[in-house]
Amino acid sequence: MPIQRGESLGGDEASLEEPVAEFPSVDDAKPSEDGGPTARIGFSYQDDVTVGLALDMLANPAIIKIHCETHDDVVVVSIEDEPAGGKVITVAEYVQIKGGGAESLYSVANLCSREASKPGTSLFETSIGRDKHRETSRFRLITNRAVKNELDVLTYPLGAPGREGDGDGLKALIADITTRIPQAGSPKGNGADYWCANCRWDVLAEQKNVRDANLRSILKLAQKLGWKIVYEQAEALLTELLSWVKAAGEARWEPDRAKKKILRGDLVAWWERRRQELVEGASEAAGGKLKTKLEDIGAEDTQIAMAVDLRLRYGAEVRTPRYMEDSQIERLQVLVRSKMATLRSSYVAGEIDPNGQGFHALCLKEMDQAGVAEAVAGADTTGFLKGCMYDITDRCLHRFSRPAR
Repeated sequence: MPIQRGESLGGDEASLEEPVAEFPSVDDAKPSEDGGPTARIGFSYQDDVTVGLALDMLANPAIIKIHCETHDDVVVVSIEDEPAGGKVITVAEYVQIKGGGAESLYSVANLCSREASKPGTSLFETSIGRDKHRETSRFRLITNRAVKNELDVLTYPLGAPGREGDGDGLKALIADITTRIPQAGSPKGNGADYWCANCRWDVLAEQKNVRDANLRSILKLAQKLGWKIVYEQAEALLTELLSWVKAAGEARWEPDRAKKKILRGDLVAWWERRRQELVEGASEAAGGKLKTKLEDIGAEDTQIAMAVDLRLRYGAEVRTPRYMEDSQIERLQVLVRSKMATLRSSYVAGEIDPNGQGFHALCLKEMDQAGVAEAVAGADTTGFLKGCMYDITDRCLHRFSRPAR
């Protein structure tokens, strides 16, 4: 990988090299701005893209952690072999995610455009300004808008043909940026040449496409490891990851620094717990996982017995419907899944904070309210909706306890 002047060696919590005293680690330095957790509310595109980066970490052992809304939108920390010399370096990749905006393509003019002509406010200056920590710096821009030909060279992978330091495309881009902002540089003494050599520009699709790509990644990862999951189960995993990322982004550096970092070890442990639940749990008798999940939150035997009975009645109704058509049944099933996904997401993200029993009660109340609104031909549907909820729980697509991380 192209590494130029100003680089330094370092590590994460378990440092692999002697620290460079003049530059703190990204793990220790307080972010210069702490407005991200507040301003980011509603940044759903950014959350979906960040989930994709977390899935990259799950698949790649070289990536050891990601920061959410610290020194940039995302910071991806990885361990790599230095191209020359055989040393191991820690790399911090500063990722800016840009969704929406005008329909025009990104250009060098956009890259160097300052807000109200104020120095340091352009996209380029903001990115190169992140180069102020112990780790070797790299940069990434992720946008849902494509780039003009003059920026195409940044869309090639680092080290790929066409990205050579003496190549015409890179040289022309460096010269253009330097002409527009001649004095711009980083606290570590790096400028446009270093940034261009170490920046990757990814053009992604709109939010729905990003989310679909994340679902495919989950399915592929599961298949690669030899465990079979269905689309609904992948959606449940994605919802948990999305909630995790959102909570990390909204946490404050002080006092919740640890919550802003997703460590690969924690992510792998979560993945393995879910694998055991989804795959090994599938071999249990029907209703077995539901019973276990209710026992986990301290439900009484009578509560468990009623839940199992509602699930059995729901199953009988689905097999031999008495008062609903198949289309009505499917619509109510989708309704329950949607409401459970919303409640679960809010619970995991900390937007609601009951204990397990309290969350179970909240879910039942939600089904009661939905049953009143969704009554079919004068019949009460709350039992059907609750049975559907318990069936979803038994299939490991929902739970009432907060996940351990």
